[in-house]
Amino acid sequence: DNLRREGRFAEASKEYKVLLGGDTQVDRALAGLAEIARREGHLKDAQHTYERILTSLGDLKGRSRQVYRCSLVGVLMRRDRLDEAYRLADQILQEFPFCMHERILQASVLGLQGKADKAIKSLPVKKVPAAFGEWVQQYVRGLLLLKLDRYADAQQELITNLNSKVLGGESAGMLRLAAAVSFLEKKQDVPQAKELLAVVSDNSDAYAKYLLEILRYHVAVVEKDVQAIAQLEKQLSLDELPQGPLQKAFCAIRENRLSDAWHLEVAALLRFAA
Repeated sequence: DNLRREGRFAEASKEYKVLLGGDTQVDRALAGLAEIARREGHLKDAQHTYERILTSLGDLKGRSRQVYRCSLVGVLMRRDRLDEAYRLADQILQEFPFCMHERILQASVLGLQGKADKAIKSLPVKKVPAAFGEWVQQYVRGLLLLKLDRYADAQQELITNLNSKVLGGESAGMLRLAAAVSFLEKKQDVPQAKELLAVVSDNSDAYAKYLLEILRYHVAVVEKDVQAIAQLEKQLSLDELPQGPLQKAFCAIRENRLSDAWHLEVAALLRFAA
């Protein structure tokens, strides 16, 4: 698990495959391989592996089964299979009605389904994250508020605790991406978006890497930075971009449909909530 968290996916995969040859920790090994597939952008493989865990290892109970189902919801969201993602999130909530993480997942799916007003009502305001992971609630609330055109409220959620000590590197990076998007909607605010993007650290998740480059491309087009545009268009070839909102956002920015691109960027960030 430590190798995977460090982004050393090839080494981690070898260790997980060794575990698969034993009689114990099979679910953990498969989940590790599924997580690597997800972070490398192989979403169909990740989905199939999580489904295999949940169907073939029928003796899984309690917290482990809950975690794997939540992970599957996240993969389904990234694959744009929103009806399936919502049904599964709802099933989990029926069993664990007071789990905030599952409620955040469901709210994210609702937002992607165009029901941001319903979704925001299910997430209470959390002014100061008190523990690791609680930033996700602010992250999702902020994105839902953007979808509702409540820009000042959204920025309050996304910016207030950017320097919180409970945020890790990748968590802080994703919150900064969302905060940057909140400044991309209006041309006069783009310099603030650019400043936030400049301090986002590397992320081993392929989806996050593409998203960062998309947002930098958006800034370059607004600023008419010819050199940056050429460099980023080369990096963001359509053959490499995953299907879905990221690819559509790239096309929209290239065609100078920046408002369309902005809505797609918000949707892309919501998909990352899991």
